[in-house]
This record gives sequence, C-alpha cells and structure tokens, in this order.
Amino acid sequence: MNGKTRREKERVARRKQILAAARVVFSRKGYHHSTLEEIARKAQLGKGTTYWYFSGKAELFLAVLEGVIDEQLLKVKQAASEKADCRSRIEGIAREQLEHFAKNQFLTRILSSEVVFKTQEMKRRMKRSIDERYAVYTELVEDVLREGISRREIRRVDVKKMSHVLLSVLHSLVYYWHIKEIKPRPAEDARMVCDLVFEGLER
Repeated sequence: MNGKTRREKERVARRKQILAAARVVFSRKGYHHSTLEEIARKAQLGKGTTYWYFSGKAELFLAVLEGVIDEQLLKVKQAASEKADCRSRIEGIAREQLEHFAKNQFLTRILSSEVVFKTQEMKRRMKRSIDERYAVYTELVEDVLREGISRREIRRVDVKKMSHVLLSVLHSLVYYWHIKEIKPRPAEDARMVCDLVFEGLER
C-alpha cells in the first residue's frame, strides 16, 4: 500500500514538473515553435517520459491552459469570499483576474495569433474545459451581486447578464493590452471597470 501511494505521489510530482517546464517554454517560444523535446529537456526528463502523461503537444498545452485558469479561479474565489461590500469584492475579483492575465500574457498571445488545436476533438475538449471554468467564474460573480442586492448596496439587476458583461469587459481589456503592446495596469484598470459598472459615465 505504501509503495503504491509513493508511486502515485511520484506521478503527480512528475506531471507537475512537465507542466511547469511546458509553461516556461510556451511562454518564451509560443506554441508552434515549442517542441516536446525542448520541454522534456527543461523538465530534465526524456521525451518518451512525457508521453506517459500527455498524448502530445496539444494535450500538454491544454493542461497548461487549464492549470493557469484554475490558479486564477482560486484567487477569484478568495476575492469573492472577502468580508466587504459588493463593490469592493467585485473590484477584488476584477483585480485578481487582470493580475493573473498580466502574469500569463503568453496565453493571450498564443490563443489570439496561433492555431493551436487542429483536430475537432481537441477543439471540443478546449471549449468544454473553458466553458466549465467560465461557469464557475460567472456563478461567483452572480453570488456577490445577489448578496449586494439583498443588502441594498446595489439596485436590482439581472445578475447572470451582469456577470457576463463584467467578464467580457475584462477580457477586452486583456486583448487591448495585447494588441496595443502596453504595460498592464491591473489594479488601475480594475478600478476603472468598477467605476464604469457602479457609477456609469454620467457626471
């Protein structure tokens, strides 16, 4: 029993080792210019070892993408659970999301400029994976908005629509950073988004 547990721990550690190396290589070289050989060298493993964990580069990239989003969701959950008013919590969620995007700009660069998944199966897997995580995010925002409504901190709104609006605005900001090649300012931009959402544009 102990031997099996040890092997399982080793497999988990090895998988994390490969994912960490892949994130570094993808961030430096993009998707198409990265190779499994280079990722294996970065992980200090043989190329064949990577195939015990991932069927190929596309599956490995999807795992990296899922890992980055899961890290982001963890931070967003922490921001959503803060003991604060609705606006402060929404701003905290926006700031955490933008900060995480700023630290992982290589994903925006790759997904906006490279065709990563060529097979329909991998495209479906990516869509399913992102949709599942997107649903968790929007539910967190919806819960914060509902609580704000119940506390009379904000007026009654369609929380489902508003959560999608917020996420769309944040994604547009990230894309703006990318196409304009400007330095991200997560805290400043999160505050701007919240000013827009909670106060509007009128004087």
